[in-house]
Amino acid sequence: MNQQPLRDVNINGVGSSSGGSFHRITLNGMATINGDSTCSSFRGSGTSKVKGSMTAKSAQVDGTCSINGHLRAEQCQINGLATVDGTLNSDSLEVNGKLTVHRDCEAERVKINGMFNIDGLLNAGTIDATILGACRAREIGGESITVRQGRMNSFSKMLTSLFTSPYLEADIIEGDEVVLEYTKARIVRGSMVVIGPGCEIDHIEYKMGLDVHNQAQVNRTTKL
Repeated sequence: MNQQPLRDVNINGVGSSSGGSFHRITLNGMATINGDSTCSSFRGSGTSKVKGSMTAKSAQVDGTCSINGHLRAEQCQINGLATVDGTLNSDSLEVNGKLTVHRDCEAERVKINGMFNIDGLLNAGTIDATILGACRAREIGGESITVRQGRMNSFSKMLTSLFTSPYLEADIIEGDEVVLEYTKARIVRGSMVVIGPGCEIDHIEYKMGLDVHNQAQVNRTTKL
């Protein structure tokens, strides 16, 4: 028996759909998916909500989106504001705006231009973050971790006025190569560690090399 092809979900304006397995989910306007869903591609434009978990090969948010469960997507792009109540898992995660994850966020590659708030662990092979406002993660781990303060354009000035100045706060940051600016952390561990301006670090543990900017504050260093 031939399997029936999966149908698409298209909502334009105000509407909702039940969860399930679909080919494509496209939401434009104020749209809600009620229940756990799987699909090839998910795209939410405007104000969208998923009352459950979302699993997709590709997921894109253009606007505001909240997911009450977990988000799993091979390719995930956030252009705007996204909130995930569970965990976020992705091969490639790109954020242009603000991402909030109430549990862990794991990916192979993470590129952020904006703000993030991770209640658990942010873990990726490569993390490249340009921060434009207040950012926070309980722990950050990866092979290559780069955090820099973004240039103050009109968008970032608006974010700063609405929230706080661009800063990253984390309890522990651990990676092979770690390059930080405007970061407050209790412990930073790495093989090669570069601490740039605006950093406040309590303790640095490094194996091969350490470079500390004269406008950074480091209380203690240990060569392993």
